[in-house]
Amino acid sequence: MPTFTITLKAARVNANKKIDEVANYIGVSRRTIINWESGMTVPDHDLAKKMADFYGIDLSHIFFGRNIALSELEN
Repeated sequence: MPTFTITLKAARVNANKKIDEVANYIGVSRRTIINWESGMTVPDHDLAKKMADFYGIDLSHIFFGRNIALSELEN
C-alpha cells in the first residue's frame, strides 16, 4: 500500500479544523500554527504528533516543508 504525504495546512483543512482550534488544542499561538504551515518553523516531534492525532492521521503522512524529513523530526 503506497503512503502519501500532505502539507501541514492540507492536513488541517482536510480535518475541517480552523487555525484557532488547532492552536488552542496544541497550546500554542495562532502565529505559531501559521509559521508551521508556511514552513517558517517546524514543530518539535511531540507537538507534531499531538497535531497529527488531532487531525486523525498518522504523523508520517504529513510533509512539514523545506525538505524536512520525518526522521529529522523524530531525532
